[in-house]
Amino acid sequence: MTKKASVKTWNRLAPVYDFVLSAEERAYSQIKKRIVSSIEYDDKILELASGSGTIALDLCPHCRYVEATDISEEMIHKAEILKSHSRYKNISFKVEDVYNIEADDSTYDVIIMSNTLHVLDMPDTAIAEIKRVLKPGGKLIIPNFIHQASLRSTILSHVITTLGYPTKRRYSEHALTQYIENHNFAIHKSVVIKGTVPIAYIEAINDVEIERAPIVIK
Repeated sequence: MTKKASVKTWNRLAPVYDFVLSAEERAYSQIKKRIVSSIEYDDKILELASGSGTIALDLCPHCRYVEATDISEEMIHKAEILKSHSRYKNISFKVEDVYNIEADDSTYDVIIMSNTLHVLDMPDTAIAEIKRVLKPGGKLIIPNFIHQASLRSTILSHVITTLGYPTKRRYSEHALTQYIENHNFAIHKSVVIKGTVPIAYIEAINDVEIERAPIVIK
């Protein structure tokens, strides 16, 4: 899928994005709580593929500043509306894709990319770009649907795809953690969160030579 086609797809999905995610409200609530408990107030934070911005906005009381980006102009428009209705000033939204992050090397302490890896045409390129702008020893928080968790979740994934959601690949928890490890991240935490389709909440440390964190799997 070209960048133009991807933008068109996510602009089309933007009006129903929050409604669709409302079915996973309980799971997303757990994700947000885990992220909040994992960040430090002074961390330099970037959220990629932020959608309508609900995760980034919920981080605002817990950090000095957060940047959030998405490839879709319509998603960023929705995020700006939510921001205008909030009291938060310590957040910025902008249009940007995950393959070309406008930041210097080793800029961020924490990068968040939620439920995005499975829809990317070039996940290797995205992970390489994340590694470039993430500080050595910095944290990647990458919760992602694990469509291969069960036969039910696999079938649901295929149904959702036929309705227009652009799923490119389907992971199990093991396959997802292995994929991230293969890009020289040390898995710090992997927790399966129940949902219509289960989500593997994963925290990984950039550059295994810097820190070999203990793995916590629940």
